[in-house]
Amino acid sequence: MQQQHKNQTAYSKQAEMDEAIDRVNNFINCLNIKKNRKEELKRIVDLIQISYHKALVSIMYLNFQTYLNTPTKTTTDSDVNRPLRVLIIKRHKNIDTIIDGKIESGCCRVGDRCLIMPNRTCVEVTNIYYEDIETDSCDCGKNVRLKLNNIEEEISPGFILCNVQQDPCRVGRVFDAQIAIIEHQSIIYPGYSAVLHIHAAITTVQLKQIIRLIDHETGNTIQEHPTFIKQGQIVIARFELLQSGEAICMETFKDYPQLGRFTLCNARQTVALGNVLEIIE
Repeated sequence: MQQQHKNQTAYSKQAEMDEAIDRVNNFINCLNIKKNRKEELKRIVDLIQISYHKALVSIMYLNFQTYLNTPTKTTTDSDVNRPLRVLIIKRHKNIDTIIDGKIESGCCRVGDRCLIMPNRTCVEVTNIYYEDIETDSCDCGKNVRLKLNNIEEEISPGFILCNVQQDPCRVGRVFDAQIAIIEHQSIIYPGYSAVLHIHAAITTVQLKQIIRLIDHETGNTIQEHPTFIKQGQIVIARFELLQSGEAICMETFKDYPQLGRFTLCNARQTVALGNVLEIIE
């Protein structure tokens, strides 16, 4: 009887995991991202499935919990009324005034006076296009093309357009994050550097401090200030952008999940998934 109960429990856990993985794969297929990044995410899911390791299973929930445990989110009044956040994906070459982006929060209207963060460049929205149709306004969740005036400075992917009359997005170079190490052959010490992919921005960060090791089942602290971390572990750690004087747009995962989750890559492999907990400076 005891063996039968163990078999039933194992079967139940495997079934739950298979269902979760199917839902993650379906979500990945719907993502508006480049094919190579989509294949990389699927490779991570395959790693989780093959390993069947509790720490790796928890990684899936760390970064996809919003999509696994709740129905598809629809735009609500509270989303529309939040401060404007337009994530800039692309600036069209030879057309200084046209950008492509996604409205992650708030509502964008023709005539809005805005700031492009992190440089705090003042611009005005003169035209809005949604699905190639010109419109007077567009709210969060939409991919849009915007025509702006007063652009004189460089605009890069990962810059964020904010309404000048609302709180601008946060900018940082030092931040604390919860990360899960999903694939790394050797142990990782402070001083380790990796490529940070956060929303549309890409830069290099350095691990400055390992604050604490987290139990993947309970979320409790296992160890304060461990000297190193390794594959399969979840930690709270502090990172700093490697380039001196550089700062990028970011938000905490709690406030704006889509602007506060990231991946760390090394040698074109995804090393870790993470969420920004606090922006230090």
